[in-house]
Amino acid sequence: MTLHQLKIFFTLARLRSFTRAAQELHLSQSSVSVQLHQLEGTLGCKLVEQMGKRIFLTEAGQLLEQYARKIFALIDESQQALDELKGLERGAIHIGASTTPGTYLLPRILGEFKARYPQIDVALEIANSREIQNRILRNELELGFIGGQIIADEIKSEPYLMDKLVLISARKGPRQIKGKATSLKELEGQSFILREKGSATREVIQRALEKQGFKIKIAMELGSPEAVKQAVAAGLGLSFVSIYSVLNEIADQRLVIVKVKDISFQRPLSIVSHKDKRLCKAALTFLEVARSMADNF
Repeated sequence: MTLHQLKIFFTLARLRSFTRAAQELHLSQSSVSVQLHQLEGTLGCKLVEQMGKRIFLTEAGQLLEQYARKIFALIDESQQALDELKGLERGAIHIGASTTPGTYLLPRILGEFKARYPQIDVALEIANSREIQNRILRNELELGFIGGQIIADEIKSEPYLMDKLVLISARKGPRQIKGKATSLKELEGQSFILREKGSATREVIQRALEKQGFKIKIAMELGSPEAVKQAVAAGLGLSFVSIYSVLNEIADQRLVIVKVKDISFQRPLSIVSHKDKRLCKAALTFLEVARSMADNF
């Protein structure tokens, strides 16, 4: 078994597609297939089964994938350790963020970090909180900035800042809630626009409202806060969003915040990483920059 063959198998296991694996590895599909068959011949067992266009790992394939993940994590860690011998003259970090911190907080942090360390490459992936944590567990990300609950004991969490969730409406919103404040009773029957399932914002809102016995009427589910804001501005419904996401719209009076008298929504935004992963110097430095900027938001 060669490291090249193991890399091909690991990429195929991750992407579950010969086509995408070949594209990522800059190989032909036939080369990927040949190398996989050679690896299976060396190991004496089937690693992958293909049913139509779908790819599944056999029991042996699942076991090998676990070891391959550890092997390539160690290779990456060794490269990072060697890079650190040269200080912060070079390097790369992969960071993930859920939609709110990724869209409204991380760009400023990235700007400050790149101004100080222009030679360090930073890749930012944005997804919902659950997916960011899953990617950390798969060793695909070094750090994550999320607003959701921790889903696994292997995730280490550090509080970053508190995020206030506010009710927003179009300027010419429903007549029943016009004014500076409303109550949950007055919100009954109103149409709400929510984020997709898996969104930390949605989870926080639904849990809090369910505790109050409030049944939310979902008119629409959208995959980003920007889409939610546009829908609210168009008069399609109300929504609860992060205060960080609507600062510009409130200032420009494109949207209004409606105070809900009998409930308030806050959630912690956290920095997460794998508790067993040794963070490289570049990632640790990025953490220092992020911490130093927390009071600026």
